[in-house]
Amino acid sequence: MQNLTAALNIKPKEIISFMGGGGKTTTMFLLAKELAQKKKVLITTTTKIEYPTEYMTIVAENLEEALAKIDGMDSAIIVLGRKTEGNKLHGIPKSWLNNLKEHFDYILIEADGAAHKALKGYADYEPVIPGDSSLVVALVGMSVAGKALDNTYVHRAELLSQTIGVSTNAIIAPWMIARVCEEMAKSIIKQAPGARKVIFLNQVEPANHSQYLRLVECLIGDYYDNALIGRLLPSIEIERIDNGIKVPVIAIVLAAGMSARMGSENKLLLPWRNTTVVRQVVETTVKVFGNDLLVVVGHQYKRLTDHLSDLTNKITYNEAYRSGQSTSVKKGLAEVNNGYFGAMFVLGDQPLIRPEILASLLTAFKINQAPVVYPTYNNKRGNPTIFHRTLFSRLIKIEGDRGGRLILEEESAEALAVPVNNSSVVKDIDTKEDWQQLR
Repeated sequence: MQNLTAALNIKPKEIISFMGGGGKTTTMFLLAKELAQKKKVLITTTTKIEYPTEYMTIVAENLEEALAKIDGMDSAIIVLGRKTEGNKLHGIPKSWLNNLKEHFDYILIEADGAAHKALKGYADYEPVIPGDSSLVVALVGMSVAGKALDNTYVHRAELLSQTIGVSTNAIIAPWMIARVCEEMAKSIIKQAPGARKVIFLNQVEPANHSQYLRLVECLIGDYYDNALIGRLLPSIEIERIDNGIKVPVIAIVLAAGMSARMGSENKLLLPWRNTTVVRQVVETTVKVFGNDLLVVVGHQYKRLTDHLSDLTNKITYNEAYRSGQSTSVKKGLAEVNNGYFGAMFVLGDQPLIRPEILASLLTAFKINQAPVVYPTYNNKRGNPTIFHRTLFSRLIKIEGDRGGRLILEEESAEALAVPVNNSSVVKDIDTKEDWQQLR
């Protein structure tokens, strides 16, 4: 059986921050007990925690007072807070840490609260991770899998819904948990860029470890350095995962249409807020896919190429654009190399699409490996859609203006629907009236 110290690969003089839900406080105190067998440990918070009655606890209004009290104690574990309020111990300023680390071998910090829930939605001011952290452990309680995305199981469910673009009351699937883990990693990188990052899927029985292996493998590398799967209670049963997997997906923006119902105007070049319709779509897609992006142009291709060339140099011309959307799908796929596991087809006339929805579709595909992944709003199917590479050979045989809808219908039994929280996925611009209403 591996203990937390070994599983987390704790190094000397670490400052370790904990965030997330589903066992964060338990993990912190269990680790403190392990470390305190040989070293001196400080436990504190940057937010607030329940007052720990079983440990030596110091309350100090300023750093000088804290250091004076610490010097008079020989306990292996000391808990420090700035003030108490009811049964809560309020956290210390991050600026204290530079002095405190000279008095302890390890400092363990609870960097946010989850109201005893396994999953949480983050406000703009959360978490509060000290930049001096050398290790950040992000936790999720996997008991939430299969439950409804509501306040019964999720702290601030509405915020979480907004963050990952998924409908409230949706049944929480592993890919949704992966999306939360991705967003937590972004917070760590922003606040403590030099810290090692570990994701811990807690509340998983030993027999079920393999069920979540792909989830953490997809997170290691791009988001986390390694992962733990397991449980802490009634006994510690954890497995460390060090190797990740890559599931490259390309986004193909379809921007070749003739805008037949717009008269002489190209709908893609119509003004949209501070930009244009198509530029808004490409900017949103770049935020999620980076260089894994291809734009297919046709009608007025020179204008569109010039208009988008500062965003991406991966723009290809579909000479057969007059023959329908299927020709742009084929042209896009012809440019895709064999290293991609899937392709997301993004419509150039859907400027309301938000990056969190693209990110959730992408993560859902990586975790589930369904043949098709698509969004729904109020049970209505929308776009963009991701097709697995095993379907590429069928996509290049489609004809006319139907795109991949026929294949999606044929694969409906195995396809994955992602319930999103706004109507952007079912709204595009076909007429000038559409444009006026949507903008």
